[in-house]
Amino acid sequence: MPVSRTVVGLLHEFRCDEMYAEGWIHSSDIIIHNATYQCLDYEKKEGSNSIRFSEYRLSGYGEGTRENYAYVPITAVNGMRLHCWHFVQAFLGYYDTPHNEASVWKPGQGWIIIFDVRAVGAWEFKKATISGVEGAGYFQWSNWHGGAGQCNLVAYLDHVVLSRSQYVVVTNLIPGQKVKIYRSSDNVEITEATCAGGQTSVSLDVDAEEYPEYMYLKIYASDGSTLIEISPSYKMSGGDTWAWTPPGGTLTVTGTPYLFYRQGAEATPKSAALTAILKTEVGDPAPGKTIYFSTGLGSVDPASDVTDNDGEAHTTLTSSVQGITVVKCAWPGSADIPAAVAYSEHHVFYDAEAGDSEKPFQFYIEGKEFSYVRGEYALSTETTPQEFSVEIPEWTDGIIPRGLITIYRLGAAEYSGVLTKIHRDLSESPQVRLGGTDSKSLLETRVVTLSDYSGKTLTEIITGLLNAYPCAVSAGEIETYPSALSISLADEYLVSSISRVVNLIGWFYRVTPDRELDVASTFGISRPNITFSEGTNLFRVANDEDYTQIMNSVRMRGSSTLVSTVFDDPSIGAVGKLDGIAFQKSIATQSTLDIAANAELARCVTGAIKINGDALDDYDLGSWGIADWVTITSDYVDLSDSFKVVLIRRDMTDPTFAHIECANRAAVDLGDLLEKLKRELKDLNVS
Repeated sequence: MPVSRTVVGLLHEFRCDEMYAEGWIHSSDIIIHNATYQCLDYEKKEGSNSIRFSEYRLSGYGEGTRENYAYVPITAVNGMRLHCWHFVQAFLGYYDTPHNEASVWKPGQGWIIIFDVRAVGAWEFKKATISGVEGAGYFQWSNWHGGAGQCNLVAYLDHVVLSRSQYVVVTNLIPGQKVKIYRSSDNVEITEATCAGGQTSVSLDVDAEEYPEYMYLKIYASDGSTLIEISPSYKMSGGDTWAWTPPGGTLTVTGTPYLFYRQGAEATPKSAALTAILKTEVGDPAPGKTIYFSTGLGSVDPASDVTDNDGEAHTTLTSSVQGITVVKCAWPGSADIPAAVAYSEHHVFYDAEAGDSEKPFQFYIEGKEFSYVRGEYALSTETTPQEFSVEIPEWTDGIIPRGLITIYRLGAAEYSGVLTKIHRDLSESPQVRLGGTDSKSLLETRVVTLSDYSGKTLTEIITGLLNAYPCAVSAGEIETYPSALSISLADEYLVSSISRVVNLIGWFYRVTPDRELDVASTFGISRPNITFSEGTNLFRVANDEDYTQIMNSVRMRGSSTLVSTVFDDPSIGAVGKLDGIAFQKSIATQSTLDIAANAELARCVTGAIKINGDALDDYDLGSWGIADWVTITSDYVDLSDSFKVVLIRRDMTDPTFAHIECANRAAVDLGDLLEKLKRELKDLNVS
């Protein structure tokens, strides 16, 4: 819904029809009169009943103070507004002065009198603002007198309403927009207000109405054209807050750089340049239109700018505080171009991160280094994000939800991610534990609305996506692909779009610790001279094998009459012939079908083998990593071969400790075959 109520202004409403049902507490002299009991035809204002206060005493009858009262529990808000109907039918007093008054009980202070009524007359709509009261208390209406004088007092109370204030507030507006409130019963305008320059909300006084009442509001552009009208079926009250959500429309914004540094940092740049682009509904530039800029963290200068001949308006974003800042760019709307809003997100780092080789590990949040107690993180060949967890000594400034984190090992950045989990335990052993996932998860935070690439290079497509949908990941090393590509992407996450582009050509991608996206035909083909040996630098190793589901004879059916049958003789000789069948009906060439059949055979011919161990990693930084081949030797589990590293888990208590997981050669061969299959399928699609 474009307009929604975010704060309900009505605190309490008492119709005074059934005292017990409404929770009133009262003295025995309080009377509820119904519509059939006539008393000068004044005993009710609305509904079926009212509360009657009646007191009559002769002169000299009795001594001391006497009071009739009715009070009800409320939750008070400082500055709340009281509406009620009141009527004094008879009022007479000698020697003393009777009172009929409204009051509020404030715990620890007593009754605060709101107003005192003594004049005899007709029903009166009473209003008052109640200040100095907050939290649980009571609202009371009472009559009382003191002494021994003659007294005759009859009064009535009806329809008590307590609201947060007498104003309806509409937020999320743009300067120049006008809001009008209408009464639904007769469509008469009640009040209006215009959003002033530098403001984002208006307050509309509805105190003349006996709310809660059916009302509706309209929002107008600066030229008077109607932007939105809410349904007249809403019962509104003073104290309501309504938020307008403008559409995306034809306004877009670009801002660079995505990451900059706070004012006062040594590093640069310390600002971001923003360009808002407004177009007509047919896609032409819209010159001469005022765009408004605002942000919750930092400042923008100028706060508004008029679009040039290209429909562009400009501003500069700065901040003296680290954190995540979002600039809102807003166009108020006109008769020819509807109102629109666009956002530009940026990260303000405390300062430049600096790796220190003398420190085993370093933990940064948005460019600010934090000491830590312990922690762990994982590096993996999996495209799914990997988790991290770091415990710090105490809660402090600079911990920013969804902030960017970096973990350095011996001075080199090895892991980057997003802070998404915060745990604070303030028991006898206080703990602050921070967690989240690696930077691949940043690609899951943007939705590609529409990107159509025709005859573009791989670099142009990947760079275009990351520029159009900024998410703190920039383009890194993108291997040159020999052919131009054409692809249309719409209404999917950025990670899905990138995956589709990469899968189209059978290549791979990764996000580095520097938050750069690399795309290449293969990663981790290096075979460094790295060896982990049992008893030397390998302290624990396990070799898990599962032969529950294996096949060593695969018959694959392709399109039409194509068939490919492949065997693995060594496996058949060892465990017997185990047949399997698979289908690839979309493959129409024999050579491609043979590749697919061999890939399926490689996947099923051996059991699932998982090799993992705890190792002493005292090799040079960067000499090996995930997707590289290492040699593992262990007499105990009969291992002496090269294996591909698929996961490294670091414990931040020791920079030389590494828990590694490796894949056997059959799994790697399978990956190579699948890669070849992807390329064959791509070639078929291209041709």
